[in-house]
Amino acid sequence: MTASVYERPEWREPTLVAPARTSGPMLAAFLTTFDPPQADVLIQDLLPEWLGLSNSYADEGADKLRFYAELEDYLKRLHGKFTIISSPGTQEQGGHGWIWRYISRLQVGFQEAAIQHAKLWMFHRAGVAREPDTLELLVSSQNLTGSGFRDQIQAGWRCIVPLSSTSTSRQRETWGILPE
Repeated sequence: MTASVYERPEWREPTLVAPARTSGPMLAAFLTTFDPPQADVLIQDLLPEWLGLSNSYADEGADKLRFYAELEDYLKRLHGKFTIISSPGTQEQGGHGWIWRYISRLQVGFQEAAIQHAKLWMFHRAGVAREPDTLELLVSSQNLTGSGFRDQIQAGWRCIVPLSSTSTSRQRETWGILPE
């Protein structure tokens, strides 16, 4: 008799939000989402986990200042290495529109409106304890919006691939620049 999906511990991850705990600091990120990403959701809910910040979001006081200082410092290091692609639409800023100075936001549709529905997230993370860097791949039904994380049932697939420190000529011929 085989175990049901609900009895298998590897199917019980609480969320797709949390990065792998064996991964090091984020070095780059590329994400796609159908709905335009919401800055508040990124700042309050996602980036603290993804970046492994020591401070969490706070509404006021010195804790708020420490959180924003740590977040901005990390985002400065990721400048030019963090991109989100979405369908066109109005972004809900909620007072956090400044985040787009550090995260590139691109929309599909060069000459006219276009729609893409893919949700592919890739996180390049530094290796820890002499382990290689990793590429964390997530394919899910989840948008980078509040309703995508709080109000809807989501499904996804996740894989963590160790990255070699050097590419081979065979890899370069088959995968282009990806092995670099």
